[in-house]
Amino acid sequence: MTNSLKSTLAGIASGVATCYVTTYLVSVTAAIAFPSDWPSSVWLIFVVFGLGAFLPAAVIHLTTLLLSKANALIALTSFCVSFIGTA
Repeated sequence: MTNSLKSTLAGIASGVATCYVTTYLVSVTAAIAFPSDWPSSVWLIFVVFGLGAFLPAAVIHLTTLLLSKANALIALTSFCVSFIGTA
């Protein structure tokens, strides 16, 4: 399989998987009650979007890149397109 096709398929697979996983994890982390002395926007940025969206997306995409030995730029482009298209 050519490297560009492999990279595109890896990006699409990681984008679709990330969309479904982060949808669940954002709802789980949003349900965590934040401390009363923290501003809600700081809690939302670090806990909900950091732990619920960024961390799983980074782990899934980097694992896919390492396992498939794909081109990172092509895989990231197809990741973004498939994630937006799935959402």
